[in-house]
Amino acid sequence: SFLTPLEVYTDKVTQVALQEWQAFVDEKAATVPDEVLDQFERSGLGMTVRQVREARDEILRLRARLPTGDAAPTTVLELAKKISAALSDLKSIPDAVRAFIARAARREAVVEDLTDEVREWLKSKDMLKQIRLGFS
Repeated sequence: SFLTPLEVYTDKVTQVALQEWQAFVDEKAATVPDEVLDQFERSGLGMTVRQVREARDEILRLRARLPTGDAAPTTVLELAKKISAALSDLKSIPDAVRAFIARAARREAVVEDLTDEVREWLKSKDMLKQIRLGFS
């Protein structure tokens, strides 16, 4: 008769602890809407988007259950920081560069699209060597 109330109490404590853990994760690691990531991915920035998605998925995996050690909160904070930095980099890309990358990813870019602004940005990111020209 003592074990049944104890099990009920333990279940309630576990449930409350999980809710608090999830609230902590939600506060420290804001979710990234798929629509935003899809837009960047369509713009030819798939590698960065994949890194963001992987970090986001790891955060969601950690959020789903109570941590068993002290490393989980630190991991969530590090992953959130990684996502924030990647999104900041993506959002800082000038519109002309985004448009060029999107057209180039679809193999629709023409030489005129490679403006001085685009070329300088690509050069600053060491991405010029990734451009291949051809005739269609």
